[in-house]
Amino acid sequence: MLPILMIRPPARGETTRRSEVVSAYFVVAYLATSIPVIGQGFAANHWGLRTAGATLDGAIVVVAVLALVTTVIAARRA
Repeated sequence: MLPILMIRPPARGETTRRSEVVSAYFVVAYLATSIPVIGQGFAANHWGLRTAGATLDGAIVVVAVLALVTTVIAARRA
């Protein structure tokens, strides 16, 4: 796993930062699910539902392939 993507859980004595980490996690999770859906709605109004769906599917494939390639490169360097 890439060190950049790893979040270190707070130690036992670090209870003050725990809420910051949890709230940051939920903000990122909310944005990661809502932004593509909102974009899909705008694209569907502009291009039609079928074309917008195919475009979103293609974008997901591209991001997944980039993530796979990045992971393989990072694993080979380690």
